[in-house]
Amino acid sequence: ATSFTEGTRPLGRFHIPLDRLGFDPATDNWVVAYWKKPTGTHNGTLYGYNTCSFGRYTVDNSVGYIWWGKENNQNVFSLFIVLANGSAADTSSPFDPNWFFNNWHFEVLKREDNIVSYYVDGELKCQVTLSQGIKQFDVGLFFMGGYTVPAQNGLIANMILSRDPAIWTDDYIRTIYQAKKPFA
Repeated sequence: ATSFTEGTRPLGRFHIPLDRLGFDPATDNWVVAYWKKPTGTHNGTLYGYNTCSFGRYTVDNSVGYIWWGKENNQNVFSLFIVLANGSAADTSSPFDPNWFFNNWHFEVLKREDNIVSYYVDGELKCQVTLSQGIKQFDVGLFFMGGYTVPAQNGLIANMILSRDPAIWTDDYIRTIYQAKKPFA
């Protein structure tokens, strides 16, 4: 089904296995870009998580995990990365939930060498400079919107996976957002 009419599609979970990504999120440079319309969070409210991830959460950070998006019980965008030694690097920035929910947003997550950057609507929201490598992953793009097991809550359109972050400059990301493709 390709309907973008809210309420016409069952809740689901978007997943791309590690061997189908076309890159290794732990070692390669890459970009994930997409349009997202969050209609809620993982628990059906506006207060839970609305995140995306490579890898999966483990209590002991024993496998690779990168998540980005809306933090649970807070109106902040967060970027969280499990490093090779099992420690984590993270950062966050506030946003207005009235602006975020039920509106289309252009989101980009980019890794270029030791910098991982998260953009929303053409603006850099979170950035981590890696002090060491990223822990190896056992799963690929694990979910888009929501949190780990629950179904995602929203719509995703025009996803791009790229191994060429060099063209994804701040100006290029802003230009794509300002063009409002595919939703003029």
